[in-house]
Amino acid sequence: MNDPFYAQLIHVIESTIVKIDKAASQSGFKCTDSLVKSALNKARRLESPDPANGRPDPANREEFIQEMANAIAVCRQELFIEGSCCEEECSSDTHQHGVSHGDWVRAISAVEASLKIRRSPEPGGRDYLDFIQKFVTEGRL
Repeated sequence: MNDPFYAQLIHVIESTIVKIDKAASQSGFKCTDSLVKSALNKARRLESPDPANGRPDPANREEFIQEMANAIAVCRQELFIEGSCCEEECSSDTHQHGVSHGDWVRAISAVEASLKIRRSPEPGGRDYLDFIQKFVTEGRL
């Protein structure tokens, strides 16, 4: 996706994935491309995520997926777009508004397309995660 608007959203999502992956590996949990796919699917459906309560149990795959999905969904709530707006989410002092659900879902879909291309064919693989780790660390958009 070559649109700068979506490139920024994708960067935020992938940076969040890298951050969660790093925290997981420090606690002894191995994140895989498959877990990222599950978390993206779950994040797409979240409108109002519940804040994570502590660190997930490294042995509990579902807790990890929920934590990553929540972290991705929270990013949307923290992003604001400048410009003219007439939505309820608008802060009239700064003329900023939140990212629409449709735009957020399109950005998640673009990340999923990248995952599909770079995903490891081996069970438990990390080809996508290794790719975005390098990409995000270099700060490329």
